[in-house]
Amino acid sequence: MQDFLVYWKESNSKYIEMIGGKAGYHGSRKFASLGVSKGDRLWVTTLKSNELYLVSKILVEQIVKDRKRAESILGTHDLIDMPEYALAAQPLSPVRRIRISDLARELRLKFNRKGRIEPQQFQSIRQLTSENAQLLQNKWQAGIQTN
Repeated sequence: MQDFLVYWKESNSKYIEMIGGKAGYHGSRKFASLGVSKGDRLWVTTLKSNELYLVSKILVEQIVKDRKRAESILGTHDLIDMPEYALAAQPLSPVRRIRISDLARELRLKFNRKGRIEPQQFQSIRQLTSENAQLLQNKWQAGIQTN
């Protein structure tokens, strides 16, 4: 199993919360080139006011390379057109707001001169070390227990 850090714009995570609060998929152009496959985990993050949040995790059930097929499987008709979709295994993980800014340096994130997290680095999916994935898993478990 591999672990990857992915990014949702803050507006996306708010939208997902409003429509049921479950993370069912993530779209990308990079899954094939990174070797993302069934059983891998996508740790979904977002930035708000320079704070980094873990908002969900997706255990990949399958990679689908056709929007219409992905929509059919997910039971929706409004996916953004992407080359690939990682569809989540059941049960879907909830969308939460777990502050993880304290892990930013350990996740090897870049900061600007003002000490703010550089948002441009989230344009690419990042593969995580097993140690970093465990840090996120610990935060996720602690966040679920406090909600």
